[in-house]
Amino acid sequence: MKTNRVKMASRDCAGNLRGGRAFTLVELLVVIAIIGVLIALLLPAVQAAREAARRMQCSNHLKQIGLAIHNFHDTRDGIVPSAVRDNSFRCSSSFGLLYPYMEQDALYQLIIRQPSAISPTVTTHGWVTNNYWWNSLLTDAERKGFASVSTYKCPTRRSGPQVNDNPVTEASSDPGRDADGAGPLGDYAIVFATTNGTDGWWQHQNVSMQATLRGPFRLSINADAGGKLVWNPRDSFSRVLDGLSNQFFIGEKHIPISRLGKCANATADWANADRTRSMGDCSYLQTGYIKSGFAGRAMVHYEPFGVGDAALQNAVNIHPLLRPSDYSENNIPSHIAYHCSIRGMAFGGWHPGVCQFVLGDGSVRAVSVTTGLQILSALALVDDGESVSLP
Repeated sequence: MKTNRVKMASRDCAGNLRGGRAFTLVELLVVIAIIGVLIALLLPAVQAAREAARRMQCSNHLKQIGLAIHNFHDTRDGIVPSAVRDNSFRCSSSFGLLYPYMEQDALYQLIIRQPSAISPTVTTHGWVTNNYWWNSLLTDAERKGFASVSTYKCPTRRSGPQVNDNPVTEASSDPGRDADGAGPLGDYAIVFATTNGTDGWWQHQNVSMQATLRGPFRLSINADAGGKLVWNPRDSFSRVLDGLSNQFFIGEKHIPISRLGKCANATADWANADRTRSMGDCSYLQTGYIKSGFAGRAMVHYEPFGVGDAALQNAVNIHPLLRPSDYSENNIPSHIAYHCSIRGMAFGGWHPGVCQFVLGDGSVRAVSVTTGLQILSALALVDDGESVSLP
């Protein structure tokens, strides 16, 4: 039997065509197979290297936020407030207040020039962020400016301009409830913590409950100066009694892999979506209405009600770090109700096995998603007297 052979030809030094060594089709197929195996072996390594680069960039963004917090403290003699709150529970978040300290003063000026949420004709409360101010941005360049702030985005999760232009508002006669998630999207949240009180997990937004908060961030102290809202930080770094190196400040907020770009009440696939809205992918400039805000997540919270889950009533709940698939459409607790374990949607990155946080001293740490609840609690509370060491 004759074997088909592929002839290779070459030329000698004089340019004459001469016969080359022949090889079989089987040999050719073997070479192709070897190349395919090498590509298959190298592809995961290339993907891992790309993710390592994205994770490093995400870490750098958190580092920049940490530096901005310290710059704010040096300038204003205090920790940046969780929000500047007006009398209708409308707030602008700490992320907007940090704009001038991360070379985004132009965006900061756009915010403070916006009218009040209560009435577009009132200009005495220029710190309020909601769909009134977002819709009043007349130029596409202004919107793209907010949407393109890379520091607030983790490249593992998203990149490029990111914005929610289609907010879903609640139909209510109470203007304070007509809150939405319109505005730029980001991947980080400030850390809240409560261990007692009567208002549960939304205490951070209730002025009368600020004394019960045990995380690093609290609302601003406001004053009326001739019809103009004047605010100041409520606390300094001295509030963190356990030491800045033992305190979570900001981390990667959990967004289920199927919910990216969706503010939680924008679709009907989540039961009681109104109550889980603040856990969706909403604007980081918003803080919501008496709920765990879009700009913040409760790592530790006291639950006085427990409706839908009696085990949560009158208990302190510590929430684990989550993976991207947790609380996605095919992994939602069956007992979603006004108060339930959906409150556990707090922090979690899209990096394999870790979630990154910036600590009070400005350092950034990658924390394993298997970290114990007591360690997370110690890192969330400013005054529990416990010091922990992360690997």
